[in-house]
Amino acid sequence: MSTTSKLQLSARTSRSRPPPNVTMRRFEVLSKQFVIGTTDLESGDPPMGVAFGRFYPEPAYAAVRERVIATSGATPDDLELQVRVVGGKTLKSSGGVGMVDYSKDVGDEGIEVSVLGIEEPSYDDLFPGRYQAYEDQIRRRS
Repeated sequence: MSTTSKLQLSARTSRSRPPPNVTMRRFEVLSKQFVIGTTDLESGDPPMGVAFGRFYPEPAYAAVRERVIATSGATPDDLELQVRVVGGKTLKSSGGVGMVDYSKDVGDEGIEVSVLGIEEPSYDDLFPGRYQAYEDQIRRRS
């Protein structure tokens, strides 16, 4: 069965969701237009436009999981990974979307997604206050 067929089949199954987090925006992670999971992109590097966070897999992730594990962070283009705001816009980035999956060693907490060089929507619109917090931290160190 092709990856696309597996994704189509998995997309029809029920989804599990991580606990709601009212202080952060939720994002969907897609492969070939199928939602394979969600993330809060709870960490990042504002000056570089980088955001990353824990990945919460949906059943459709099973169709691409072994490929993500095998590539060890160098996510192949054939997965066509994208991240979008739940109910909103797809993030445009200069460096693309990457994933690592160490769940075989450390459990579900070992899956992470990152977006490199976020261009649109603006970093500050996506993560209000994060850039300011970064600048405040730098000032305190000076």
